[in-house]
Amino acid sequence: MNRLTSVCLSAQVTAACCLFLAGKVEETPKKCKDIIKTFRAMLTDEEFAHFGDDPKVRRGFLLAFYRSFLCHVRRSAAVEFFDKKCC
Repeated sequence: MNRLTSVCLSAQVTAACCLFLAGKVEETPKKCKDIIKTFRAMLTDEEFAHFGDDPKVRRGFLLAFYRSFLCHVRRSAAVEFFDKKCC
C-alpha cells in the first residue's frame, strides 16, 4: 500500500476533504492551509500524522483526495441518472 492510499483511507483526511468540498458548494471556499491548520489544532500528533510531514505534501494529499472524491461522485451520479432514465 503506497502512502497516498493510506492517507486516502484516513478518516481525518476524508473529513478535511469534505470540509473543503462543502466550502465550495456553499460558495465560501476555504483555503487548504486554513483547513489543515484547524485540523492541526484539533487532532493529536498521532492523528495528524495521516496528513504527512511536509506542508506542501499535506496540501497535495488533500487536493489529490478531493479530486479522487469528485471523480467518484461524478461516476455515481452518472450511474444513478442513467438508471432513472431507463426505468
